[in-house]
Parts: sequence; C-alpha cells; structure tokens
Amino acid sequence: MWGKPPRSAPPAQARRRAFGPNGPGRRANAAGSIPLPVARALVYGPGMTAIAPAAPAATLATVAVVFGATLFASTAWFGRTLEVAGLAPPAIALYRFALTAVVLAPFVRLGPGRWTPSAWAFAAGVGMGLGWVGFVEALRLLPVAETGVLFMTYPLFTIAIAALLFAERPTGRAFLAAGLVIAAALVATPVSGEGAAPLAIALGLAAPVSYGLLLNILARKVTGLPQLGTVATVAAGAVVGVAPLAAALPPGRIVPADGETIALLAVFSTATALLPQLLFVRFVPRIGAVRTAMAGSVELPTMFAIGWLAFGEPIGPGHAVAAVLILAAIAIGAVEAGRQASASRRDLARGSSLRRDSCPARRNE
Repeated sequence: MWGKPPRSAPPAQARRRAFGPNGPGRRANAAGSIPLPVARALVYGPGMTAIAPAAPAATLATVAVVFGATLFASTAWFGRTLEVAGLAPPAIALYRFALTAVVLAPFVRLGPGRWTPSAWAFAAGVGMGLGWVGFVEALRLLPVAETGVLFMTYPLFTIAIAALLFAERPTGRAFLAAGLVIAAALVATPVSGEGAAPLAIALGLAAPVSYGLLLNILARKVTGLPQLGTVATVAAGAVVGVAPLAAALPPGRIVPADGETIALLAVFSTATALLPQLLFVRFVPRIGAVRTAMAGSVELPTMFAIGWLAFGEPIGPGHAVAAVLILAAIAIGAVEAGRQASASRRDLARGSSLRRDSCPARRNE
C-alpha cells in the first residue's frame, strides 16, 4: 500500500499523487510558506514539472531568467517611448497585457475546484493592471532610475501584505530587508517641496503594491491551475482592469497613429510581457527561489542603464547607494526563501518516513 509508485507511472499520476487533496506537496504548501511552483520543484525533483519533462542545465536556466528580467526592465524604455508617440498610460498597459491574455487563453482550465483560484488570479490581475498604469505615469514624472528603485520596493509590500491580509508573521530577516528597501527609496527619491514629486512617488508605488499583492495571492490562493493558464488569467484581469480607463480616452490617445507605432506595440507586448512570462514559467522551477531572486536582481541596474543610455539621465551616488541596498535586501530575501524551501523539503521527507514506518507491511519488511 505504501510502497513506491511503479516506475511506469506517468507524470500526470505522480503530480496528482503529490498535489492531490491529501498529497504531501499540498499539505506542505497549505500554510503558504513558499510559492507552489517551488513546492512542486521540491516534490517532483529536477526532472519533473507541470510544464516540461526535460531538465535544462542550471546555467542555461539562470541565463534565461536573467534575460527575462532584462526584458521586464525594458518596459521603462517602451513605456516612455510609446507615451511620446501619443499613447496614454492606460492604453499602453492595455496593449501590454492583451497579447499575453489572447495567446495563452487556450491553456486556461475552468471547472470544479478551479473557479475560486481562477477568480483570485483574475482579481490579482486587475490590481496589477492598475498598478502598471501608475508605473507608466511615474515614468513621465520621474527619472527612469528613480522609478526603477520605487518598483523594486515590492518586497517591502509583499511582506506587509502577507502580515496584514494573511496573518504571516515577518521574520527578523524580513524586517531587515524591509528596512533596507525603505532606506533605498528615501535615498534615491528625495521628496521635493514642489508638490509634483510626492504625486509621482505615489504613482510609482502603485506598481510594487499591486505586485506584492499578486505574489501573495499566487502563493496562497492560486492552486491547482496550469501555470500558463494562470498567467493568461492574470493578464486577462489586467486587461479588464485598465479597459474602463482606456475607453474614457480620446481616440488619438489609444489608437496607434502609424505603422511604426503599431510595430513598436507588437514588440513591446511580446518582449516585456509574453516572452518573459514564458521564460519564467519554464525555467524558474528549475533553479529555485534563491538563484531566481539573485538572477532577477539584474532588473534594477538594467533600468539604470536604460535611463542613462537612452534618455541621458545621470546616475548619481544616491542611485548607486540605493542599488546596493536593494540588492542586499534581495539577497536577504533569497536566503530566507532558501531556508523555508529547505525546511519544507525536510518536512516532506519526514512525513514520507513516518508514513512508511507506520505501515504494517513496511514494518515487517
């Protein structure tokens, strides 16, 4: 009864066995200590995930995540360039998420047990879409480097939302990382007395707040859905969230003016949303939370480089200090994620050992 599954058992059966209602993977992740994709990686091992059976080399996976983070960072250049071309921030956000929602729609699976997590993913997408409108508005009012620092404060809001909405008690490392993030934001974005800077900072913080909420919902409420289907549901929520704002715009602020702008929108939607999501879904489970966090930290210096090279914005000592503080906070968070993953791995192994020991057939072997 408690013996190992047959070697010929297909991956689908193994996934149901591990993450079914009483499976060890589902129980280990019930408290929301780690995101479900990481828990899947712990249970399945390096050769089995819900996306693809082949296990690429860790180096290739890390390079792919770095490339995906670089593509995410390029939203700063696209956002500002498209606004100069005449498109309003709600329209830019609408185009960014629409392609992902359409292309990945065939992967959405609805049915018994999936309506509730799908609704959570959709709601998180609505918030993310609205937050991204604030991000584009902040790009118009602030330098790219400062907008990037504001976005990278999302670990702080992730911790705060987990504590306020999901009663997760922050650890000492989490408090330290939050302090570093606050210090980085204060150093890089000093509030002036002109009145415009506080508004720009508030708009810039909308994106990290919505992203922190998204991460919490994905880790705790969205389970049992195909990963690509989840991405499509989140993107659809973002489209619905920004659609009323886009509909209120004059036609000249939402319709591309020429073929060059249309081509730029196509590249923008593919390079900053669809392709990075595919890379992350494919490769993040292969390298774990620690290496993902470190590889993804390239996003901030990439935004610094975009502001300097593309828009001629100077990078001052405050930006350098802020980058160091942000990277330190990410490193602390990565260590904490790795510690939680190791604890979950030990719990899964301990639970499996206890079940074998409690089985009469096993005791008599």
